[in-house]
Amino acid sequence: CDSLRSVTIPKRVETIGRYAFEFCHSLTSVTIGSGVTTIGDGAFTMCDSLRSVTIPKRVETIGRNAFRDCRSLTSVTFEGNAPQLGKDVFQHVSTDARVYVTDTAEGFGETTFGGLIVADTTPPVITLKGDPVVTHEAATNYVDKGATAEDTLDGNISSKVTVTGEVEVAIVGEYTLTYKVKDAAENPAKEVTRVVKVVDRTAPVITLKGKSEMDHEAGTPYTSPGATAVDKVDGSVVVELPNKANDRYVGRYSLTYKATDKAGNEATVTRKVNVVDTTPPVITLEGDSVVTHEAGIPYQDKGATANDTYDGKHDWHQSGLKVDVTGEVQADKPGTYKLTYDVIDFFKNQAETVTRTVNVLDTTPPVITLKGDPVVTHE
Repeated sequence: CDSLRSVTIPKRVETIGRYAFEFCHSLTSVTIGSGVTTIGDGAFTMCDSLRSVTIPKRVETIGRNAFRDCRSLTSVTFEGNAPQLGKDVFQHVSTDARVYVTDTAEGFGETTFGGLIVADTTPPVITLKGDPVVTHEAATNYVDKGATAEDTLDGNISSKVTVTGEVEVAIVGEYTLTYKVKDAAENPAKEVTRVVKVVDRTAPVITLKGKSEMDHEAGTPYTSPGATAVDKVDGSVVVELPNKANDRYVGRYSLTYKATDKAGNEATVTRKVNVVDTTPPVITLEGDSVVTHEAGIPYQDKGATANDTYDGKHDWHQSGLKVDVTGEVQADKPGTYKLTYDVIDFFKNQAETVTRTVNVLDTTPPVITLKGDPVVTHE
């Protein structure tokens, strides 16, 4: 059978006879039918061009020397459980020969079978630590929990797991990390992935310029000192001030500063503004502060006015401020008299006292009236 290169055993055949293909030196391909249960002694002895053979699932017995001296044979694949082997079945095959079995096959040694090395065809299995989908806050450090890997022959090979992909914590989005590993036989594990969703759920931080509570003088324009806002993702954020203090009215006002980042996270900070009236009125004399008045003539004072930054500008104070005058001028008695002008506004702020000096003088000479005629004839 030196010229025989290929053999196909029909599936109706159950037994390949003893030495059936012995010394078929040119035989390179053998297809054994699924019905075969027995391969006889020396069936393929000295088929030294045969490189590979697949043993069907139903084969129960392989006779002695069945593949002896098949020096090119490097691959023997078993589709079922381990059959019963005779003596020296695989003696003097290629030194690189390997036995390949299914994951569920039984009866094979962990490392050798029939003197041949059992090839490792089972890939390792990767198991994620943590969840396959993770939500992570932007602008915070991301530490991955990693993964473990187990192999049927190599055991724990977690240290060999590699990860590709990167999580950009400064940029909102979804990132995929891919975990890979191979065992010592170069069998790659099924890749496992983790999706990291970087989200921005943190509001900006608002910092007030100036104090969080401040007093403001009523009747003077109020200008907010303002505020700044910084977001971990967006950086500087615009600060809005939707309301303001009514500087015309004494009272306590809350000013709310608001900042919103691109993700819609809103922050608010409140400043308390106390509009107060601490400014006293100012008294202005009508006329001079020093007056000379002729004695004997009734004295009529010109009075004084008072102006306040707050009082007199609102409905309940439209009548203005009333200036009180103390002191008296005795117009029929020459002398120096002092009038004092005082006023207190609605919030008990007292004005600086103003005075007027009135000097009552007698500068009018007496009037002589003759009794009788100015010219008299006398006998």
